[in-house]
Amino acid sequence: MAILAFPFAKPADAKIGTVAGAGIFFTQDSNWTVNLTQVTTATNNSAYHAIDTVYGTTDLDPNTTSGGCTTGHDLCVFDWDYGLSNWLGIAECPGPYYGTNPMMTCGHHQVKINLYVNDYAGYPAGVATARRTLCHEIGHAVGLWHVNSRFTCMQQWSDGSGDLDDYATTISSTERSELNGHYK
Repeated sequence: MAILAFPFAKPADAKIGTVAGAGIFFTQDSNWTVNLTQVTTATNNSAYHAIDTVYGTTDLDPNTTSGGCTTGHDLCVFDWDYGLSNWLGIAECPGPYYGTNPMMTCGHHQVKINLYVNDYAGYPAGVATARRTLCHEIGHAVGLWHVNSRFTCMQQWSDGSGDLDDYATTISSTERSELNGHYK
């Protein structure tokens, strides 16, 4: 059974902001740098899809780099065989933190993709899985919560049912509006 990170239920409508104790924080501003740190080709291509095609269509202005991850990057994307676990991907904020809830920001996010659980590593048939996982976890980094809709990559389920290839690889128009309202 594989689930995406942050196994808590959220309302069906789009929400942006922090959730106390849940590890979801805003990035600091609309100009953010994303570092792809020695990732597989599938993760690299899927990250570019999420950054350019999904979040690049918002008022966010992502710039992508590769090489080593530093705290000077707003977001670093890693993939690794993290072993048998119950997560495909996870978004974390190792800090530093700025401000207070509900408008806390994270100075440096990390998105980790678990290649042990993801079936897409090196397999063209799993491109939708990779795209959805990266879209979902980067969504947390920019402040999006889980929603109950198959029309967005921010949907999450906890029973392990379904196939990630059946789910959206983009965000909804409501989520896009929420992001544009925050990142001006």
